[in-house]
Amino acid sequence: MGEPSTQASGYLPYRELFELIAAGRRHVVMGAAQLDRQGNQNLSAIGAHERPHRQLLGARAAATNTVNHATSYWIAKHNRRTLVEHVDFVTGVGPARAKAAGLSASRFHRLHRVVTNLGVFDFSGPDDNMALITPHPGVSLAEMQDATGFPVHVSGPTGTTRLPDEQELRLIRAVLDPSARREEEVSP
Repeated sequence: MGEPSTQASGYLPYRELFELIAAGRRHVVMGAAQLDRQGNQNLSAIGAHERPHRQLLGARAAATNTVNHATSYWIAKHNRRTLVEHVDFVTGVGPARAKAAGLSASRFHRLHRVVTNLGVFDFSGPDDNMALITPHPGVSLAEMQDATGFPVHVSGPTGTTRLPDEQELRLIRAVLDPSARREEEVSP
């Protein structure tokens, strides 16, 4: 077995996947039906666990992903139903839960970013809670707070999220998504 490749590719044999997992070098990007300020994710059910209002996809590999890999979240529609004070059911583990579970859960646990249609967040807030890094251009802090189900932590001046340059736009439009499927999820 050689060194895992650092070259990006579309094919990842199981052997290399498990090498990435064992080394803590995989970065996962997931969505969430709910995400709370502590970084806990819900993909399982909305409402009380005993009798949920909505049944969702289920845990899938969310808990394993969050304790074994750097994890970021993509939230297409930033609103109070998605960014909540407390998730109804924990499928992905936030920093406090990972630390409380011990070294086996916290060794590779790292919530990196949350990217929504309104801004970019990390978990540098008090007690490893979510904190605003940058709002996207044209989004005010008041608009951000109004669309969030918990107080948005801002530790200092935020600026705004940088726009992609021409080369990045070409890559997105011509190579990664020539069919413009991204517009089905987020309006331009």
